[in-house]
Amino acid sequence: YDSEILNFIRGDRSNEKSATGGTLRFRYSLLGDIINSNPVYIGQPEEAYVIAGYPTYKYDNRNRERRVAVGANDGMLHVFDATDGSEVYAYIPSMLIGKLDMLAASPYRHTYFVDGELSYGSAQIAETWKSILTGGLGAGSPGLFILDVTNPDPTNDKVLYEITGNNIGHIYGKPRLGRSPNGTWNVYIGNGYGETGYAELLIISLEDGTISRISTGFQGGLSAPALVSGPDRVVDAVFAGDTNGNMWKFHIETGTAELIYTGSDTQPIMSAPVVGAHPNGGYMVFFGTGNITSMIDATDTDYPTQSIYGIWDSPINDYNIIIKQYLKEGIFGQLTSDPKDVRYIVDVEQKPGNAPVNYYNTTCLSEDDCATGWRVDLPNTGERVVATPSLRAGRVSVVTTNPLGADADADADDLKGESWLI
Repeated sequence: YDSEILNFIRGDRSNEKSATGGTLRFRYSLLGDIINSNPVYIGQPEEAYVIAGYPTYKYDNRNRERRVAVGANDGMLHVFDATDGSEVYAYIPSMLIGKLDMLAASPYRHTYFVDGELSYGSAQIAETWKSILTGGLGAGSPGLFILDVTNPDPTNDKVLYEITGNNIGHIYGKPRLGRSPNGTWNVYIGNGYGETGYAELLIISLEDGTISRISTGFQGGLSAPALVSGPDRVVDAVFAGDTNGNMWKFHIETGTAELIYTGSDTQPIMSAPVVGAHPNGGYMVFFGTGNITSMIDATDTDYPTQSIYGIWDSPINDYNIIIKQYLKEGIFGQLTSDPKDVRYIVDVEQKPGNAPVNYYNTTCLSEDDCATGWRVDLPNTGERVVATPSLRAGRVSVVTTNPLGADADADADDLKGESWLI
């Protein structure tokens, strides 16, 4: 099929305004801007799975051509040769085709297309191992895609599923791969933002694309999840936050959702948590709050205080219900070390006293007896957490961002953002 705009999308520059008689937008680069998508390296399978057939699949693909995939706001997921940077192939999700003509408009108003985060990993479909690449479209459109990238060459059979509609919103965070208790491999993702239904965990079967849902029963959208699984990759539990600031634990075997922390819509959870084992059983769930999906949020000079949380998901159900809202509160100190500022935790304050978090007292008759975790408020107006924390060597690392920067009274056109590594 031949058309001026389609040829423009494919890379034909002959009708751009810089050319004689051109009518379409002039582009400084054929590659569109990359904002919320993340580059993903597709090389030899590297998981340490103890699952039948995986070692053979890993060995057979040990020398395959290396690729790098990333989504861009030119309408395409691009796949490059990791050795020389040349483009091998590109994919345009069908959900975006109806607005591709906006790319050729002049004057051009920036538009999002393939804008969500990507995930890559190995999974088994009908007893055959595959390399799976999946991602949402972020601000570009509701929905997500699932691709088979086992073959590094351009072929017409890479699209497994495109998922959209029926309370599936804009998906920014990384989908996750895992197995259900019956052994079927799935993609796990929150239903995203912008819909009017309940926040739901979506479980998409790689066998046939069917979607199972676990609803929270709360209006809003669910963010990207963290999976808890063993070496067999069977998912025992899923943790994810919602736009109302609640943190949920999803029990896959029973198909139920358990509220482990009740938050507020002034502190939405828009990124995945990170989860670690607690020495007394259960899990510690670490996450931050805040939103930056609109200019209204980014330029709000009265933006609510956001926080970083560590919540203990206790294995003792009654105990967990009683203490889930008891949090110790920490505070940041800040010192200037030319030319950089440095933050540190001053202490744990007044809830109760300066005592450390006590995970050992199982009586929990009052707030003074025990606590289920901790909270540290971010000190600057506009500061928030929109990226997944990391957990390593007993330390949680969190990156905060503040589009207002140090000057909370700045105009939207004069924003000087800043970030902190905590």
